[in-house]
Amino acid sequence: MSDRKSKQIAVTVIKVGISAGLLWYLFQKANENSAFDTLSGRPKDWGLLTAGFLCALGAMCITKIRWCLLVRALDLDFAMRDAFKLGFIGYAFNFATVGVVGGDAIKSVYITRQQPERKTEAVASVVIDRLIGVYSLLIVGALACWYMGARSDSFVAANTEAFDKLQNLGKTAAIALLVGGVFGLIVMAIPGLTGQQMQTRLGALPKIGGILEKIVRAASLYRSKISVVLFSIVISFGTHVLFTLCAFFVA
Repeated sequence: MSDRKSKQIAVTVIKVGISAGLLWYLFQKANENSAFDTLSGRPKDWGLLTAGFLCALGAMCITKIRWCLLVRALDLDFAMRDAFKLGFIGYAFNFATVGVVGGDAIKSVYITRQQPERKTEAVASVVIDRLIGVYSLLIVGALACWYMGARSDSFVAANTEAFDKLQNLGKTAAIALLVGGVFGLIVMAIPGLTGQQMQTRLGALPKIGGILEKIVRAASLYRSKISVVLFSIVISFGTHVLFTLCAFFVA
């Protein structure tokens, strides 16, 4: 057996061992919690749990497809299977690190290794993908608040003032987000507002300059791909709806 083959086998064994160890640790921690015993002892509707699992899986698949479309829009050679592989690796690291940025960092590292000659474009796809996901989530949340405040049932009637405020908040936020989104697309389409000079100026700002520079640089790369950005926003709504249905079915 060659040294290379032995090394591959050793790496695989280590990976499997680490995965098994993490699963064992999680189950041990769960068994120490009394709430786990209570939950496991209750009757379960496996049909609804399966529906919740399928909704979550569908939502995650949409996010991987969205990222692949954004990468390919920059004329990068990127297979759909790689988008799913790196996407799920990044998703796993979301639970192993603080916040979702950890998963994005892992995705950025892996895709730049695949695209060493076009690292800027590769990282830009991750940045835009995250921005689209957050933006669509905020819109869905605002619309949900607007809808909750507009309901007419006994619970709402008993808390009219609170739900009126919720409705106004949701309405204002939804309109502001939609207007802001249109404005952002217009800015993206104007070369002078996302060019190198503007990126340099923003990068010189204290504290938030580095973040703004990355966002504007990513936006400039998608200047001629606005249709892909719009489509990505639309399918992102499906992601958040499916995750919401998942929570509903599991509950």
